[in-house]
Amino acid sequence: YLQASWNFLPAWTLDAGLRYSNVHYESQDHYVTAGNGDDSGKTDYDKVLPSAALSWAITPNVNTYVSYAKGFETPTFTEMAYSADDGMNFNLKPASSDNYEVGIKAQNALGNFTAAVFQSKTQDDIVSAGTVDGRATYRNADKTLREGVELSWNKALWRDLTAQASYSYIDATFDAAIPDSDVVKGTYIPGIAKNQAFAALGWQPETGFNAGVDVRYMDKIYVDDGNSDAAPSDT
Repeated sequence: YLQASWNFLPAWTLDAGLRYSNVHYESQDHYVTAGNGDDSGKTDYDKVLPSAALSWAITPNVNTYVSYAKGFETPTFTEMAYSADDGMNFNLKPASSDNYEVGIKAQNALGNFTAAVFQSKTQDDIVSAGTVDGRATYRNADKTLREGVELSWNKALWRDLTAQASYSYIDATFDAAIPDSDVVKGTYIPGIAKNQAFAALGWQPETGFNAGVDVRYMDKIYVDDGNSDAAPSDT
């Protein structure tokens, strides 16, 4: 990988990067019988990944930025272990994403604040294809879309007493239908909560007694591709 940073004006900085990734998978099956076929095979995944970020120090305590990065996620051996046709799923493609973010960071007497708006467009996202004889299988979704907002705050209140809070909203949907499934454009991706919130109060000296209390909230989570059922929200 290569990284570079250019402070081209007193309050402006451009950061850029370029990364090349290559992942090689190979299976050598030494247990081949009449009821268990040969799962040997191999495949390679590679991608060039650029990134760039432009930041502006509006004041010494307020900074804003805009960024773009290309993402690349290869299947794991667990996701490749089984296919609907039996044998290892070497046809599973890596997910590739375009990620955009705009944010602001501020520090003042009220604490440290961050806010960000993001969007992630993914091609060939790796999603569940159900189970076959109790074995989890996976496939690629043509397009998925994740958009949202993240907010956070923290402050040292008194001595070693600190407080922090965060909130995130994410709209994660399939951006195209998946043939032979319950997925249509706009269906929510299972397993992702739309709203999440967190607040904590802690006493955390470097040594000695530590204590804390926190509260978490998580929105309902859809449990299937058709969004026919969901796990309820939880606090």
